[in-house]
Parts: sequence; structure tokens; C-alpha cells
Amino acid sequence: LLLGLQVSVPATAEQAPLAAAKAAIPAAPDPCREALDEALAAITRGEGAEAARIFSQGLEVCPEHPGLLREFSALRFRQNRHPEARELAHRLLEVEPGDEWALDLVASTHYMEGAALEALDAWNRIDRPVVTEVRSGVLHPELVLRISGIRKGRVLRPGDLAGADARLRDLPAARRGRADLRPLPGGEAAVALEVEPRARHPFHLLDIPGHLVRGVRGEVNLQTADLAGHLEWSRLRLRRDGSLRSARGTLVHPVPGVLPVPGTGLLAWEGGVERARRARGPGAPSVLERHRSVGLLLVRRAPDRLLLSAGGGLEDRRTFEAGGGRRGGWYLLGSGRFTPRQPASEGGLPWRLELEVEGGSAGGAEWARTRALASIRVEPRSGWELGLLGRMDAVSTDIPLDREPRFGADRSANRLMRARNTTGSGGVLRPAFPGRAWASGTLEVTRWGTGTARSFVGLAAVADGAHVLRSRPEVEGPRRGVDAGIGLRLREPGGEGRARIDWAMDLSGGGSRLSAAWERRIGLPGLR
Repeated sequence: LLLGLQVSVPATAEQAPLAAAKAAIPAAPDPCREALDEALAAITRGEGAEAARIFSQGLEVCPEHPGLLREFSALRFRQNRHPEARELAHRLLEVEPGDEWALDLVASTHYMEGAALEALDAWNRIDRPVVTEVRSGVLHPELVLRISGIRKGRVLRPGDLAGADARLRDLPAARRGRADLRPLPGGEAAVALEVEPRARHPFHLLDIPGHLVRGVRGEVNLQTADLAGHLEWSRLRLRRDGSLRSARGTLVHPVPGVLPVPGTGLLAWEGGVERARRARGPGAPSVLERHRSVGLLLVRRAPDRLLLSAGGGLEDRRTFEAGGGRRGGWYLLGSGRFTPRQPASEGGLPWRLELEVEGGSAGGAEWARTRALASIRVEPRSGWELGLLGRMDAVSTDIPLDREPRFGADRSANRLMRARNTTGSGGVLRPAFPGRAWASGTLEVTRWGTGTARSFVGLAAVADGAHVLRSRPEVEGPRRGVDAGIGLRLREPGGEGRARIDWAMDLSGGGSRLSAAWERRIGLPGLR
């Protein structure tokens, strides 16, 4: 109160000169404000480099000045120097936590660098962006929208976009699929859903190379896609290898496409017949096996990069021994698979892990099989490709012969060993490494040709190995093996399939062989 009275008292004649002198003293200079004004003036004149120099000098004196940090980050963003702009925006957030402008700039720099998920993570801190538009192609737009899980009017989260992208890639009828983020003004966003379908019939021009390679190997593989209009995929596969004769049909479709079941996933219906003469090992007697089977496999995508699958079925198995004995009956089958993975399109190293458990039961006879797999495929330099795969398998004593791992390069093999053959004399299928537990792996280095954005021809150096961890006392045979060789790779123009032609030598026992195969993935684990 006293101070207020004193201030309100008018100056006397003696005090007037003193007040005037105080008013004439200039205010203390503000180096931070001066640097900001000079830099903005340089920007107005179009001198971006000079403005950047002034900003840098100003921040040396005033490292936490919000105006300098804000305007310098905006300048770097306009100059397309996104990492520097993001670093300055992060410094501004340390001074002013939660600043919406800074978070928006951080998100924008991530988006401009192609990191949509990181951009969404920053935008979500200010409750943006809200999906106001979903764009899909001409291929079943309503069904594609349901499968993607994207909904209008909601804030788009990184998991929403990553999940939609993965579901579209996993569609069996799609050659390629993806979900893209398109930011819109006002904190809104559009999501573009793109699906490139596979060929509808099995005799498309791009499938002819595959048919030729398989035909030489004694195999027929007929595939169709989206014939019924539900983004389904079907396959009829016929194989002949020594005494092996098999026919198997498969139908895969998205869950929302056919069945009124909530969620997104895939259903695979399988059925087939097979006949083959098999043996437990090189010197073991052979038996004739015949079986018919039907099964159902459900694949569900958990958040982010996890696939879960479970299946079941029935199998009528008959075994005919050399002495005239006969046994068999109906088996109840069950399987489960846990598959965390990171596809190449999600950035980082593309890797995949799998843990599978399968079993069967018929009365008092049960069998079980477990399998663990780890794989990674990288391109360390342009034109180079590195693939590494490791497996571990374990089976019970009484497992059916056709369920054991079969190491070789022929059609009846399911574990690649390029210098070996599972078919012996008389067409009998014999395991190269009889046992009850195995560790195996494959290494492949490919050099693709140059001159085009995506070369179609490559040369490869390959190595395969297997080791028996637990043997069968009643069966003799080799415990380990290593193969090495070279190969030729031919990519399918415009598609995801490729042919391999390999020559490999058995380094552990001598011998060599030439093998060829057509490789194509449909994105669904668990199919035989």
C-alpha cells in the first residue's frame, strides 16, 4: 500500500530531471531476440544459409530459447534436412513439453522419410490424425475394408496401420497388398488400401515357367485366385517321385469373406490321398503306406508381427508290411503354431521364428512332433542377398513315416539338402539321417545382376547341413552331413516366384547332384 502511494505521488520540480535521465537510459540488449530478428530478416531476403548461421550462433548463446529453436527447425524442414529439423524440435520439447507444433513437426519429418509408424506415434501424442477417408481399389472394396480393420472417425494408431498392412499382405489371393497413410489438413488422414490380385486361373503367362519346371520334376501344381469373389485361393497339387503318388487339394479364404465370424484371419481347408513305400533307414525293411486325410487350419494375426495358427483333422492311415501284416485306422490330428516375424516391408531386418507342435491319436497309439525354426533374409548391399535358416526337429518313437523330416532335394523331401535324394532303389523313400531329433540349417548368398531396378537372374553359393541329436537304436545310418555348391536363380518377371537350379557336393560322404525347384510363397504358414 505504501509503495502504491509513493508511485502515485506526482514528481516535484526537483525530481523531474532525475526521472527524465532514467527514461533516457536505453534498455539492456537482448542477444536472443536480436539473433531471432536477424535470422528472420535473412529468411525474408531469401538467404537461408545466412539465416542458419545466425540461428546456430544464437543457440550457442541461448540454447533453450523457444523462438530460435522453433524457427530454426522450421527452416531445416523447408530445406528438407529432416533429421536436423527433428533434433531441433526435440530440443524445443525439452523446453516446452507437449508443444503441439513441435510434435507435429517431429511427425512430419518421420512421414517425409517414409517412416509412417513413427510419424503416427508422434501424432498420437496430440490425438491425431483422425481417419476421415478410406480409399480402396476396385477389387472388392467393402471386403478389403472389413479385412483391414480400419474405421473412419477414429484416431489412427501405429498398430492399426501395421495390422492392416500385414492383413492385406497375407491375403492368399493377393500378389501384393499394402495400407498407406496419406495425411490431410486439419489433423485428418486418409488410408489407401491397395491389393494386387494373383492370376485367376492356373495358366496365366507368368505361371508358365513354374509349370515347366514342375513338369520336369514330375509335379503338377494348379492354382486359382478369387474365382468365387471372396479373395480365396485354391490349389490342386499332384506329385510323383519313386513310389510316391499323392494328390492334395487346398482352399484358403479370409474369415470375414465367407463365414460370419468376427475378427480377421484365414481358414485353410485341406484334403488329400497319398501312397508310398517307405523305410525308417538305409537298411530297414520297407512298408507300403496309404492314407487319406481332411483337415482345417485357422490362422489369426495378433497385434503387430505375430501369427497364431491352430488346426485339426482326420486321417485314415493303412500300413502293409512285407510279410502280409496290416495295421492302421483313423487318426485324430491336431496342430498349433506360434510365428513372430518381421517382413521386409516393415523396415529393419526381415526375420521369422516358428514353433510348431503336432500330434495324432488312434485308440491307444499316439505320436507327436515339435519343430522350431528361425530364418533371416537380408540385402546388405545393392544386388546382394543373404539368407540364413536354422531348424530343430523332434519326433516321438511311433511317429508315422511320412511325418518325419526328410532331407534331400527331390519332390518328397521337406528339408533341403541339395546333394541328397530321399528316394532309394525300387522307389523306396528312406530318410538320409534316421533319428528322433535333428538340427539343420541352410546358408545362401546370391548376387543378382545389375543394370535394372530388379534383376531377374542371379548366381548363388549355397551350403546345407544336418546333424542327428538323438538317434534310433534300432536303425543305423549317417549321423551328420554337409553339402555345398553353386546355383542359378531366375526371378519371375512381375511376380514373387523364382526358379532355383543348384549343383551341390556332399562334403561328408562324397557324391553330387543337380537339382531344380520352383519357389513361391502364398503367405500362409502350415500348408503341407
